[in-house]
Amino acid sequence: MKNLLKRYVSIKNIIKVIELDFFANLKLRYYKLAMKLFKIEDEKFDEILLKAGMNAVSSTYLPVVFLTSIILGLIIFIIFLIVFNIFYAIFGLIGGIFIVILIGVLYPYVLAEEKAKSIDENLPYAFAFISALSSANIPVVEIFTSLSKEDIYGGMSKEAKEIVKDTKVFNYDIITTFLRRARITPSKKLSSVYYNIVASLIVGAEMKNIFHEIYERLMEDRKLELFEAIEKVEILSEFYVIACGMIPLFVVMTVPVASSISAILQTASLFGDPKLLPLTFYLWVPIASIIFMGLVYGILPKDFKLNVSLLDVLKEFDEPEIEGIKMKFKWKPVHFITLFFWMLSIISFMLFFIRKSIFKFHGTDFLMFGILFLILPFILTSYWHFIIENQKERYYPIFLNDLTMAVRSGMDIIRAMQVCARTNYGPLTKIVKKMAIQMSWGRPVNEVFADLERTEKSLIAKRIASILKECAVSGGDVKDILTSVTVHAYKLSEMKREISARQFIYVVVIYLSFFLYIGTSYIMVHSLLPTLLKNIHGLSVEFYKNYLFQGILIYSIFSGASLGILTERSIIAGIKHILLMLIVGYMLFKFYIGG
Repeated sequence: MKNLLKRYVSIKNIIKVIELDFFANLKLRYYKLAMKLFKIEDEKFDEILLKAGMNAVSSTYLPVVFLTSIILGLIIFIIFLIVFNIFYAIFGLIGGIFIVILIGVLYPYVLAEEKAKSIDENLPYAFAFISALSSANIPVVEIFTSLSKEDIYGGMSKEAKEIVKDTKVFNYDIITTFLRRARITPSKKLSSVYYNIVASLIVGAEMKNIFHEIYERLMEDRKLELFEAIEKVEILSEFYVIACGMIPLFVVMTVPVASSISAILQTASLFGDPKLLPLTFYLWVPIASIIFMGLVYGILPKDFKLNVSLLDVLKEFDEPEIEGIKMKFKWKPVHFITLFFWMLSIISFMLFFIRKSIFKFHGTDFLMFGILFLILPFILTSYWHFIIENQKERYYPIFLNDLTMAVRSGMDIIRAMQVCARTNYGPLTKIVKKMAIQMSWGRPVNEVFADLERTEKSLIAKRIASILKECAVSGGDVKDILTSVTVHAYKLSEMKREISARQFIYVVVIYLSFFLYIGTSYIMVHSLLPTLLKNIHGLSVEFYKNYLFQGILIYSIFSGASLGILTERSIIAGIKHILLMLIVGYMLFKFYIGG
């Protein structure tokens, strides 16, 4: 039986090899045919292909693109000729060839642009890593080898791999490597950095001083870039307040007035059509909010993003698992809170079905309460996760400062970690104690920090952990590396505070527009609408009241989510705004406006 199984496996492998050889030969023949038919070569395009990281040259790539476009164009021509007529077939042939050539030519430019963007976003943080390790006099090639293993630095990690390949495989010296990468890299900023490094090395500057100066300058540049992005978002925020705050208010105030005038004059009016109200609240506000969130999400950089997702929340309700082994389920406070809210949900649904009224709450109110209580545990848990990660970020600089001071006093890193474990760092305390215990049990320090890098949700924390991990295995001066990391952590914390301070004004503005909407609704329901609709048949105050109420709820949900994207680049961060606006808006409308 074993012999038969071995023969089957060997036959299967032979078939795979034959298939690979067949497709490889077919691909080679296709390339040769394309190069024979189209002899095209462009030095500038060769440069773009190189910057895009594509293993191709223009004399091969462009002929393949042209031949592929003709083949696809002919296929489209035949299909259109059978289905439609000769006119559509010719149009399909020309259009197909043009589109394929356009995509083929533009693709390397798009790829190079994406690589450049990834490099520029990670450049200052990668040089924080490089500067920290170089402060301990670690060889440059070893620093870039370490950087090449850290995927959190995106394009800079790939760039480091190329430097390592040039120095270790092709045996280029470091100056030649930097000059070569300066010509090849798609990032103009990184190219300038390479030339600065080479110029400094030629005049005899020390490598650690070069990297530190470059890091300082890149952090200042990144700070300015972040503020420029915030300025763009501020402009968008002003448009959002007008689009989702002022325009709905204008519609709410205009429709009853225009309806009243139209009824008196017995003429039709576009602004007096009550259908404008559902169009405004059900279409305009959601669409405008989604567009705003998409634009803000695209403009704001990912520098301080917290990767908290619903999957992290669902893990709280699952059985704990260690290395694939299911552990015994343990009750946590989150489980009791969930049961409490679900009991309230069941009670709300029961009150809805029996049509019971309590105070001013009726059937539909209880239906809404039931749905809200059902999903509220997941919403609150996800926001709690977000708060915890945010607080941990704030304590990282303090923890690193304490760790650095302990190491500088003469302790080794294991003893220093044990000392730090006695200090209160808020939500970070549990993690520090866990690391201290693992180190005291003899687990390698680099593995402890590698676990920290893998489990943390914050990009700031991940970057700090990556440096600490390399610090443990580099063999350099730990004191200098920790000092550099601590300074970097404080700079990041300060940058985040400054950005949050600039964004706070627009949080206030959106809340003001929310309360302005509620105030306008109160005036309309109690003063304006009864007077205007007194002599108009078919329209009532109750009709407008329902739309005003729904408008408050819709505005609360989308404005709260927009604030989350605006302040933290996460909808989860907007949960507190959504719940606050929903509760305040609902209660004010129920007991004051709608009463």
